[in-house]
Amino acid sequence: MNLRRFVTLLPIVAALGCAGRSPTPDPRWSIVTPPLSRDFPVGDGSAPLSEWTRVANYEFDSLAKCAAAETGVQNELQRPTECVATDDPHF
Repeated sequence: MNLRRFVTLLPIVAALGCAGRSPTPDPRWSIVTPPLSRDFPVGDGSAPLSEWTRVANYEFDSLAKCAAAETGVQNELQRPTECVATDDPHF
């Protein structure tokens, strides 16, 4: 196959390869807080994300909405918080 034919067919092959795939939905976002311990009474921010706890009743459809609510939740809990995608493999 010559280079000209390859360059011509490349976009078509790429489009066909993507045609059967459905778009990935945007992730949901949750506010999480680190685990408490005697050494870290307000939460161990260096703990692995898998040990953090989801704050109940806080789930958002965008990072911007999560971040906007995060400060209020952090002030309410008096603990560090973080916005995390619900499909994050570390959570």
